[in-house]
Amino acid sequence: MEDIKTINIENKPIEKTYSFYNLLVFDKELNIVNLINFSNRNLKDNIYDDNSFYVEIPLELFIQIRMLLDSNTLKLTKNPLKEQITIQDIQATPLPPQPPTRDELINKALLEQALEVNTLSEKTQGLAQGVLEGAILQNKIQSQLKLISKAILELTMKGMK
Repeated sequence: MEDIKTINIENKPIEKTYSFYNLLVFDKELNIVNLINFSNRNLKDNIYDDNSFYVEIPLELFIQIRMLLDSNTLKLTKNPLKEQITIQDIQATPLPPQPPTRDELINKALLEQALEVNTLSEKTQGLAQGVLEGAILQNKIQSQLKLISKAILELTMKGMK
């Protein structure tokens, strides 16, 4: 707790507001529920709400926990209300993978279709090229056969004379 302000609004009783920094919010089972970098709620006795408690922690620990919290569920191994905690006092359990969103599924299907179309296009081009090369080869063979036939005919004609 750092700043204490007193507020008086329209003849209502004076209410004190406290500014808290780097709050670690946890439940009765010591599961970390939330991290709050600033709060001016009226908190007292380390009770955050009906089911949660809070404790202020150093900024460095706050940052370390924040990085873990993005991809893990976190549980404390000791009660921070009773003793000082460190990053070693936190058990991290990786979150299960998120199922893909509808847009991700659509994008994946479109990508797979595009890859399949590309593969089929390459195969079709290969087949077309093979057919064309076969046709050219057949044309050359036919030309050679005509030349051989002509040469045989000429030799046969010369031999008859």
